[in-house]
Amino acid sequence: MDREIPWHDMQRLLDCSARLMNAERLQAGADAINQRIYRNVNNGVDRAGFAGSQKAYEEAAEALFETLDWLEGRLKRSRYLGYESVG
Repeated sequence: MDREIPWHDMQRLLDCSARLMNAERLQAGADAINQRIYRNVNNGVDRAGFAGSQKAYEEAAEALFETLDWLEGRLKRSRYLGYESVG
């Protein structure tokens, strides 16, 4: 038995599919941002604070402050780190 799908149901399905593809693209960007923050800010504070040498401290502190400057720049342009809006 063949059933025709009503147009409004098909449109809803297409809209849902487009949102899912967009969400996957946004997730990849959010993952990259989270990885940078985790590595350079969260772990960077510990690496700088517990550095075993001046060189290790300077490398961790440089990455930390460079990332903080990068975050500040992004947040000056947008309310959100990864995209212009949520939803």
